[in-house]
Amino acid sequence: MSGLINFLTSLKLTLTVLLVIAVACIAGTVLPQGADVLKYLEANPGAQSQMDLLGFLGLTNIFYCWWFIFLLCFLSLSLSICTFRRFRGALRRKSGLRWKDLGSLFSHISLLLILAGCVARSIWGLNGYLPLREGETKTKFQVETGFAELPFEIHLEDFEIEFYGSDEDEHVQDSLSEKVVVLNHDGQVVAEMSSELDAGQAVGPVQLKVLKRIPDFVVDTATGGVVSRSEEMHNPALQLEIVEGGTTNTQWLFALYPGFNMHNKEGADRPHLDFRYEVYVHSGSEPGVKDYKSTLVVKEDGVEVKKKTIEVNRPLSYKGYTFYQSGFNPDDHKWTSLQVVKDPGVPLVYAGFLMMIIGLAMVFYVDPNLSVDSHGGGKNSIE
Repeated sequence: MSGLINFLTSLKLTLTVLLVIAVACIAGTVLPQGADVLKYLEANPGAQSQMDLLGFLGLTNIFYCWWFIFLLCFLSLSLSICTFRRFRGALRRKSGLRWKDLGSLFSHISLLLILAGCVARSIWGLNGYLPLREGETKTKFQVETGFAELPFEIHLEDFEIEFYGSDEDEHVQDSLSEKVVVLNHDGQVVAEMSSELDAGQAVGPVQLKVLKRIPDFVVDTATGGVVSRSEEMHNPALQLEIVEGGTTNTQWLFALYPGFNMHNKEGADRPHLDFRYEVYVHSGSEPGVKDYKSTLVVKEDGVEVKKKTIEVNRPLSYKGYTFYQSGFNPDDHKWTSLQVVKDPGVPLVYAGFLMMIIGLAMVFYVDPNLSVDSHGGGKNSIE
């Protein structure tokens, strides 16, 4: 029996187990896990055989695989035996049990609680997805092995997507790009000008300069003058001054009617080049999603028991289940995807962290201070 105990508490074996667990954790962050395997295969259809092999070895679901759970249980058993041996030796010491010993015990127990939380999550935990359409109610969500049942109903009351470029985003504005295309009479492009048009540019023997820009061109029937019906780019037009030799000519170019050029001076010599006005209106930033939110209602026996609007990093938790905002469909603004997580190991892990803080405080703060006092005649033992 002692040989088995010595084997379980062997330092080399414990370090080996820790190394394997560390490598497995690294692999779990590098290799596709769970639902990510299907996404990976969609992008790499030729990797099916490799993924099948990794799945057989449990490397595509590492943190829920039997051999990873076994390693955690083995490490917990080894740590439990070491803790028992250490504390029993401290109790047998003639000087009595010190605060440092108690702090060490708390630290060891904290590690056991954290490991127990990991094991509980691996065995009884659930991680899946719940697609919902606005107005829909469901009691099941999808996991890797099929479907898992919820002990309550989850209802999507409302789903909202906020896009950049809405009225409240004043920093995102539409901007205008324009250019004048210069063609010869055979329709061949000889030049394109898209900047500094106002200052004038030379194209061969011709000098070009922009005189006016009209966003929504129309001729006032009463005055015969050119006006703009609105500030919107419904019928953009450009008045261009063309100087060729000693002749100056002006003409209107229309972005919507590239074949129609209206000259201002009748009888003026026709330029040896043709011109076309092109306008591009685009957003000042790439269109994107600013935020998306789901208003969820939890029901039991048809009665509402909880309601919350969730978004990224603001989940809904109820009876051990946590619902995270996961995704949306850009082509269907009434549909959303929720990530559902059940992790019964969380209380154990939190308790372990608390005990670790207490234990480390006893080892590095309480015991050293009491040791200083003991030199003045006090005691540093727990009676």
